[in-house]
Amino acid sequence: MCNFNFACHFVKVEDGTEIIKCRDIPELLSWPADGETKEDWARYAVQDCISFMMKDGIKVPYATPAKKGEFVVELTPTEEAKILLHNEMVDANIGRSSLAEKTGFSLSEITRLLNLKHRTKIDTLEQALKSLGKRFNLTVQSL
Repeated sequence: MCNFNFACHFVKVEDGTEIIKCRDIPELLSWPADGETKEDWARYAVQDCISFMMKDGIKVPYATPAKKGEFVVELTPTEEAKILLHNEMVDANIGRSSLAEKTGFSLSEITRLLNLKHRTKIDTLEQALKSLGKRFNLTVQSL
């Protein structure tokens, strides 16, 4: 089972500012903007880092379990499905234009499909994964 719910921790620096870090995404180093809670900003920072990884063709790592005191940024099922599609593309060495050819989607549709902030139907993600020879499964778990 996949897990892209990344644990973040907040570290106070000399001037009293709290910075946000994530063990699983070492590139993530941020601090809240004025008026934003550190938790909201952590979510934004995680999404932003993942988006950059996806644009750069870098595989997004799975998250490790949170440690005591860490804040977990929980991604939506659609965001996780997009990351899974991206990671499958990286594994298969297939770019966006190749995926467009395989699916019959336009390149702009593929770009939106891989955009974490763009709303996408799960059926569309399933179709894209199917074009890569992959099957998409959903599961339900107890909380």
